[in-house]
Amino acid sequence: MSEPSSVPERRHPVRAAFGWAVFLVLMAMTIFIGFRVWYYYDKLRRGEIVYLPQYTDKFTAAAPLGSSVPIVDRALVETADDPSFGPADAKLTIVEFADFECPYSRAAAPTVRSLTAKYGDRVRFIYRDWPLSTIHSHAESAAVAGGCANNQGKFWAYHDRLYGGTGLGYSDLVRYAREAGLDSKAFESCLAENRYKEEVKKDLSDGIDAGVRGTPTFFLNGQRIEGDVPYNVFEQLIGKLLQ
Repeated sequence: MSEPSSVPERRHPVRAAFGWAVFLVLMAMTIFIGFRVWYYYDKLRRGEIVYLPQYTDKFTAAAPLGSSVPIVDRALVETADDPSFGPADAKLTIVEFADFECPYSRAAAPTVRSLTAKYGDRVRFIYRDWPLSTIHSHAESAAVAGGCANNQGKFWAYHDRLYGGTGLGYSDLVRYAREAGLDSKAFESCLAENRYKEEVKKDLSDGIDAGVRGTPTFFLNGQRIEGDVPYNVFEQLIGKLLQ
């Protein structure tokens, strides 16, 4: 008895159409992201103001988003006395104005730390305080605590605990200091004196003059980007600017 001949199974037309639709959507997204990064990079390269409205949905605003943005003098935002990571003569300097109590600054923190780990030998990262005290009651004290940690050379370890912790009350600030390996007695004395309050006010003032309207706000060689910027966009921009 002869074997029945095998007939290739025909693909269901609906499944085939769905597969093509998914493929086309993915291709369109890839092209869109690539064009968007090129567009922003080109503006950065030419020294034009960069505005990324799609990230302001992940941004705590302190001023109307329609307000004008001045051309930023890099000397206004790039300081020598604020916490930094990376070489001072780096080709690219990224300055972040952030609020330890801001949910979007918290969301951006892992991205920032991943970028410092990957580009820390080629990019200078500077952290500046911009506490929104009118809506975040612990933001200023956390910023002062960060200054106390920086005084002991342990800002970034403390930064990670502030953003990774569950509270920002006094007992939390002291506990994070212990966990980060700070001298607890010196830290508590610094905190009690409010020693870095004026420094925090200076950051606020400089941020206002530079057009900061909320947190987090980043400056890439003086050009402003607002909100919790996705890691892949940051990475591609940095790669282009380091070329």
